[in-house]
Amino acid sequence: MHQQPGRGVCNFKGAGIHSTNQANEEDKEITVHTDNRTTLDSLNSAKKHTYLTEEIRQKVHEMEIREWRIRFRWIKAHAGTSGNELADKLAKEASGKTELPINYNRVPKSAIKKDLEGISLENWQRDWETTNKGGITREYLPEIRERLHTKINLTQNFTTMVTGHGNVKSYLHRFKIIDTPNCPCGKGNQTTEHILLECATLQEDRERLIAEVSKTDDWPISKDMLIKKHYKAFAKFTKKMDKIKEINTRKGTKHKEYSNKRGGDRRTNVVFLYIQRRNNHCKYQL
Repeated sequence: MHQQPGRGVCNFKGAGIHSTNQANEEDKEITVHTDNRTTLDSLNSAKKHTYLTEEIRQKVHEMEIREWRIRFRWIKAHAGTSGNELADKLAKEASGKTELPINYNRVPKSAIKKDLEGISLENWQRDWETTNKGGITREYLPEIRERLHTKINLTQNFTTMVTGHGNVKSYLHRFKIIDTPNCPCGKGNQTTEHILLECATLQEDRERLIAEVSKTDDWPISKDMLIKKHYKAFAKFTKKMDKIKEINTRKGTKHKEYSNKRGGDRRTNVVFLYIQRRNNHCKYQL
């Protein structure tokens, strides 16, 4: 803190406003300088009620009752202002004291919630990258954070495409529900990759998807970019998978029986429902 003739002047970092009590008692005017615009904006906002903001407001109120006039001014950081440089030095010294106890009463709940959500997402992302399950889904949705912020209309066809689970012959053959994984189009096994890139049944629909993608990108495009940049066109393409489901149902009675018993492709939504539930679990109640 330093004073100028006729008025008290102090610099503060955080709650450094306590030092204003040493200002000139005769003039009863104090100017508080800070290089922290966020603090000034918080003090001027009726919507901000963090612990530190309220503490400063209370100190100002107490001094105004004693007929002090308090003014706040912004100054440029690291400009050689002696009081400001001293405040920086003291703040750095305080931040390096690891033995100080953590007091969560002085941390906004919103900040704690944000930190916890960040930790949860980091752990979830690490698990998602290292698991040996969900390989197809990971190609479309590699980033958990982006998935949580992406609005997707979940349908059976869309979920089947991005999980590989459902009315796809390679999946049904894997569980010995049908005898062969071959696609009726005759161009190989019926996988979601085959449906997206090769299946003759959806040739016309694929050409429309390619035309839309080609306006900005080369085909074939990475699966995650299909979601990020061309979701509407991709979702429209997946709707046409009903043509394949109809052919598959006509071709195999075992599959039809399985579909009736198990309620069709209901389990294919598990991955997406899990993501939604996990998102809800990130919402900590404080």
